Amino acid sequence: MSIITWNPNDKSEGATLSNNNLTFQNDVTDAWVRATDGRLYGKWYWEIRIDQFTKHHATGVIDRNGLNIL
Repeated sequence: MSIITWNPNDKSEGATLSNNNLTFQNDVTDAWVRATDGRLYGKWYWEIRIDQFTKHHATGVIDRNGLNIL
């Protein structure tokens, strides 16, 4: 099984990655980052830990164009 991490080549300027691309920190309100791989079908899950919650936090699933929240 391969480990899917945050993609350093598919993130906004305000996104900072660390911990071998397992940790995401946002330096601006609208920072975002996508994973290194996506899934089209089947059963899958992810785990997330929020160390510092802000009123601008959001976590979700989007299509490959980043247009539709699924």
